[in-house]
Amino acid sequence: MGLSEGLNLLALVIVPLVAVVVGQYLQTRSKKKDEQYKIFKELLRSRVFGINAESVEAYNMIHIVFSSHKEVRKCWDAYFASLCVENPSEDDLSDCEQKQLALLKEMAKSLGYGDELSQAALATKYLPKGMVQNYMDDKRHRENYANTMEVIGKLIANNVKRNEPPK
Repeated sequence: MGLSEGLNLLALVIVPLVAVVVGQYLQTRSKKKDEQYKIFKELLRSRVFGINAESVEAYNMIHIVFSSHKEVRKCWDAYFASLCVENPSEDDLSDCEQKQLALLKEMAKSLGYGDELSQAALATKYLPKGMVQNYMDDKRHRENYANTMEVIGKLIANNVKRNEPPK
C-alpha cells in the first residue's frame, strides 16, 4: 500500500469523524443560543405582563443557560439583590427597574445585538388600553368569584352546623 492509498484510507476514516464532531458542536451551540433567546424573550414579555411561572423559570435558568456570559450573570446577581429588598421605597423600585434593564441590555449584547438595542428601547413597552381593561376586568371577576365561593363555603358550614344533632 502506497502513501496516497494510505492517505485516502485515513481521509475516509477521519473526515466523517470530524464532520460528526463539528456537526454535534454546531447543534449544541445552536440549542444553547435558542435557550438564551427563549429566556430573553420571556423576560421581555414579563416587563409588560408581570411575573408569571414562565418568567420565574427563565430567571432561575440564567446562571445555567448564560454560564459562559459572566456579565449577564453579574447583572442578574445585581438585579436579584434588588428584588430581595423588603418594603422597597420608590428609589429602590426605580433602582430595581434600572437593574432589570441593565440585565436585558447585557443579554441582548450577548445574543449578538451589540449596542443596537439601547436601554431606552428595552424600557419601551406597548400595552393597549383595551388589553389593560380586559386584564382588570378578569382580575375583578376572579376576585368576585373567590368572594362568592368564600360566602358559599361559610353558608354550607353554617347549614351543616345547624343540621347536626345536639350532643
